[in-house]
Amino acid sequence: MSETKTEIKTRVEVPNDAQILTNGNSLNGEHKKVQCNGLTRKRKNQFGDHDDDYMTVETWRKRWRKGQTKFHLEKVHPILQKHYSWLTKEEEKQRFFLPLCGKSLDLKWLVDKGHVVVGNECSAEGVKQFFDEHDLEYTVEPIEDISGDIHQAKNLDVTIYCCDFFLITPEIIGTFDAVWDRGSLAAIHPEDRKKYADVFFPLLKKDGRCLLDLFQVDHEHFAGPPHTFPPEELQTLLGKHLQVELVNTRDALTSWQKEWGVAYFIQNDYYITHKTEEVPNKEECEH
Repeated sequence: MSETKTEIKTRVEVPNDAQILTNGNSLNGEHKKVQCNGLTRKRKNQFGDHDDDYMTVETWRKRWRKGQTKFHLEKVHPILQKHYSWLTKEEEKQRFFLPLCGKSLDLKWLVDKGHVVVGNECSAEGVKQFFDEHDLEYTVEPIEDISGDIHQAKNLDVTIYCCDFFLITPEIIGTFDAVWDRGSLAAIHPEDRKKYADVFFPLLKKDGRCLLDLFQVDHEHFAGPPHTFPPEELQTLLGKHLQVELVNTRDALTSWQKEWGVAYFIQNDYYITHKTEEVPNKEECEH
């Protein structure tokens, strides 16, 4: 299929009955509170607080300490499993990066498949839970040059850098054959998306591939995170140097999202590669 005017290759479309509203949570807009009858009305976040505040590293750490981690998936992510062959190019021992990984089961699943797996998580509590819940012995040592620690499993190729994502560089963490981003770009505040791109771009090897999971969400009554991220804004953010291909769209609204007061919650998944690499046909990769 030919590319659209925004250069995103699209094989699926957002359902026609889903009205996409950003209400200030977009890349190009400020994170605004909703105006109602001339009064400012604060919106709820996913934790049930009436709080529009910027989610800082310390805020995320507080949520982990309070056990407010319903965003954690108690299984290997189906999108990772579905697109695993494309992401790895069916090659062994790829070097994987999972940003804002928490205690994701995807880390263990990938290392059990023989890959070298590196995660990043700002919460020491989340990192500790990952190693403890998998009964993994590990070492802890400080990261040179920035505040944080390296948590390295003793008998497996899985490492988590516990630090602020925005401080990471290739000199600290290396570069990667594959990146699996399960919603981290949607979790950070929209004002920080350019900073995210500046960190992400040099981490992906020239022939590397990224599988990116994002959302389009109704922000009329919901503050986020996650924050809505329409496809055209992703192209604006990454399209100068990277090929952006939308490969999956589905209605992901569940009872949990309905508790946020949202009318729709749409999951969009993308293949991200450097423009020097031709993106293969998705159907071919799934065979």
